[in-house]
Amino acid sequence: MNLTHFLFSILLTTLLVPIMNSDQAVLKAKQVLSQTLTIDEAQISVQEVSSVQWSDSSLGCPQQGMMYAQVITDGYKVVLELDNKLYPLHVGTRSGRAVLCTNKSKSTGQN
Repeated sequence: MNLTHFLFSILLTTLLVPIMNSDQAVLKAKQVLSQTLTIDEAQISVQEVSSVQWSDSSLGCPQQGMMYAQVITDGYKVVLELDNKLYPLHVGTRSGRAVLCTNKSKSTGQN
């Protein structure tokens, strides 16, 4: 395989990666929160879902000591509620990764 063919296959694979929609982002966020708190997903309610672009791959929740790709990253900010407490989660549309943004991380984001 020559270099051009190799680069084309990487580009094609990147373009064909499915992009998560808002419903899928909510499902992923609920899954992550329920696993983190070891509770049933049915106990969680959705308070807010908004489309966001973050300035890097930290999804707006950088962790100390970590390095992130400096690339515009599309996603969703999903705010979930459990027992009158709000939990902001950020979900990447391409990576499918969901991050619970706690007070320990500096949540950033641009609409």
